[in-house]
This record gives sequence, C-alpha cells and structure tokens, in this order.
Amino acid sequence: MLGATNCVRTRCLCQAGYCMRGGVCAEAEQGQCSVNTGGTCRLFRCDASRGPTQCDEGSCVCEHGLCAEDGACIVPDSVIVADVVRVDDAQPAFPGAQGLIPTALCFSGGGARSLSIVLGALRALEGLGLMPKVAAISSVSGGTWAAGIYMFADVDKEELLGAAAAPSGLTLAALRRRPSRLGATATQDTMGIALELVAGGTAPDRLWQHTVSRAFLDAFGLDEPAFMALDADHVARIKARNPQLQHSRFVTQAPGRPKVFVMNGALLAPVGYLASNANVVSWQMSPEFTGSPFRPDHAALSYTARNHREDDDDVGQPVGGGLVETVAFGGPAPIEGQGGSRAARLHSPRLPFTLGDALGISSAAFAGKLEVKKITPDNLVPKASVWPVLASADAPGVAAHEYSLGDGGDVENGGVLAMLQRRGGARAGRDT
Repeated sequence: MLGATNCVRTRCLCQAGYCMRGGVCAEAEQGQCSVNTGGTCRLFRCDASRGPTQCDEGSCVCEHGLCAEDGACIVPDSVIVADVVRVDDAQPAFPGAQGLIPTALCFSGGGARSLSIVLGALRALEGLGLMPKVAAISSVSGGTWAAGIYMFADVDKEELLGAAAAPSGLTLAALRRRPSRLGATATQDTMGIALELVAGGTAPDRLWQHTVSRAFLDAFGLDEPAFMALDADHVARIKARNPQLQHSRFVTQAPGRPKVFVMNGALLAPVGYLASNANVVSWQMSPEFTGSPFRPDHAALSYTARNHREDDDDVGQPVGGGLVETVAFGGPAPIEGQGGSRAARLHSPRLPFTLGDALGISSAAFAGKLEVKKITPDNLVPKASVWPVLASADAPGVAAHEYSLGDGGDVENGGVLAMLQRRGGARAGRDT
C-alpha cells in the first residue's frame, strides 16, 4: 500500500529514487530534489556524516521528506512553528518547568574524570532514594556526557549506574567486575572514533560532536540524527503544529528522571571574528529550549575580525535575550515572532539539533582556545546559525549569523549559572 519501501529500524521508508507523495512512495520525477547523497555505506555507516539516512544497496539515501545537498540530507526550505521565549531583565521568567526549580544538581566539567564522578554521585543519590526530590540537572562538558546518558538512556538504573558497594565489599574480585553501562563509556577510544569519522567524510566542524555522540551515546541507541524533546506529549505537540515532521525521529528523556535538563556551552563569536573574555556568553541547551537568556550589559557585544587591520572597525552584535524551542534551533531568524511568540513561524533548520550535538558543544574545550588565540585549524570548532530574541515585538528583525560554539567551562565550569538564573539570581550570562 505504501509503494516502494524498505523496512529500516521498524519503519517503512521510501527506496532510493522514490519520494513520499500523498502517503505513497512514488518514483521521483525530474525536478524534484535528489535523495542520493553520493556516499556509500559498505564500510562506514551513513548517519553521522550525512544526517538522517538509510543504507540502500550500499548507498546513503535520505529518509523521506529530506533532500540531498552537498553530500548531506537536509530539511527542504520550509516553515516550522515553534515557541520563541523572551528572557531578559524586563521578562525574567523561564518557560514551563524551567521556571519552577526548587532543587537542582550541578555537574562540572572535566572530561572522563567528571563522567566518573557524576556516575558515583548519581549512584549514591539513587541508592539513598533522593533523586525523586531533584527537579533539575545542569551540567558542563564531561559532566554533560554522564548526565546526558542518565537523562536519556531508558535503561534500568542499577544496570546503568551499577549497585552501591560498602567499603568492606571492595575486594579485588569486586573491582574486576565489568563496570556499569554508563561507567564503561569512560574508556572509549575517541581518537579511533574520530579517525573513522574522518575517513567516512564527516565535516570538520561536526567532527567533535559526532565523535562524542558515537563514543557516549551509541551503546544506548541515542547516536542518531534525531530531534530532542522532553517527552511523548511534547513530541505530539510539535507534530500537531508541524505535520511535515510526522515521520521525523525524536529522542526523549527517560521516565523517572528530573524534569529539567540544561546542558551548558558557550557562545564564542561570529565566524570570522575573535572570542575574548569580554564577549563570550552562556549558551544553554535543553530538550525543550536552546539559547542565551538575558542580555550582557544590555548592549551589543563587540567582536574583532580574525584578520584584524588597524583601519578595521569592530562589529557590534546583539546577542541573547531568550530561547527558541530546540526543535527549531539552527535555522535563520524567524519570519515573525523574534520578540517572543508562542507560535512563531521560523525557517526550518537544515539538520536536526541532536543530543549528540549538545554533548559535543558542551565539551568542546578546544574551541575557545582556537578562537581566542587565533590558532588554526579553527574549522574544527562547532558552529551554528544564531539570532537574538528581541526586547520588543515591534523591534526590527535582526538577521541570524553563524557563530562558533564551545565548552560551557569557557563561561562557568560548575553549571551553577544556569540554575541561579532560573532562581532569580545571576542575570548576565557572561564570564566577569
């Protein structure tokens, strides 16, 4: 009934050379977008470097509804309806559960060391029965690796974290046992994974995100080009007002976890300009909303060109001011609603902003060093299209710019700032 399809991951997807029209896979007509990326999947899988694909007779082919462009599967230019929330001194309230946080855990950065410490903390808190009292988790870098797995992996908690052990039970035999599933990720060969991704054609500015995603999420079925959402109800709301996403993949938080999860990164500078201690601001990512709340010093920030000459003027760029629903993050500035709207019309992002993207940005410690010190190759730095939320619905629109993004530790390494902002504490997401 669906026409020429293949069964991929329990889903019926159109075969190569076919497009979904009227609920049926029909042969693509001349003039329609191409679905073949030009890549092969005989040696390497397609997902990481080419977006949402299926492997069809050795070729990387876009899933239905997507088009192949420059070797990757992108969302065709279309309109997506999503929430844009203003968060600044005049309107400091955060949306939904993010504005009601009585108790939060903050996990700092530090790579695999932080992952191991967070594992122990979560194991202890679960063992003491205290996690149901935690409303939110805020994390940075290696803390985000562990927290991201804990929040999204729908796995029995003891299997995920391991059982608590009394000091008297820490025998050599006990220490030789296989680690818990989360603990096992701490020894992943990230260099080997990165080399494999390079060989498979992953773009430089997406290499770190995909390396992190493969290393820490693959074992839990979360390393896929899927949108993030809070839960099934959130997915249903997104799809109800965006029918074009009806067949899109989503990953949601596992049941029995804190309601709010904020992964902290840093908004460094527009591409082609230098980041500094004076202009790097907090970048906050969650399954619901992504962006930079509040406005640093209530003014545009100044950036100096990377190849600066004495007669060059620094560029002033407004940043921050609020959040956009994560499903719509990454596209150009809104068609309408840039000053805040519960149903803003935006251009669709070309690719889903994934859990792996958030983990990678939160832990991209090298990015700030490359940007501040003008070290090349800066093309390894994660990038995204970013625009500010305006202070007034009547203000003229501000275009999106491609920004470099980096580790949350470039602003504040403890993950505390995001929670203080949600409790009415710190207001400027800036390292002062």
